Amino acid sequence: MNISYLKNKYHEAFIVDPSDLGNPTLNKIYKRVSGNLKTMPFAYLVPVSIAIIFFVSLLFKFSIVRIATLLQNGF
Repeated sequence: MNISYLKNKYHEAFIVDPSDLGNPTLNKIYKRVSGNLKTMPFAYLVPVSIAIIFFVSLLFKFSIVRIATLLQNGF
């Protein structure tokens, strides 16, 4: 094995193709959402998770305490 072969293999390991979802609109949405999630994930994940728990509690008529117990026990 020579050094140039190893260098080429090393650079190939770090080549990442851009994400293409096959639809320009979906690509724009994906890039916007993934970019924001990379920089500040908790600004989006915390409100979404609170909204999901709220709607689950309304849907199944659970109390917050029962939902927390369910989540802590791992379903």
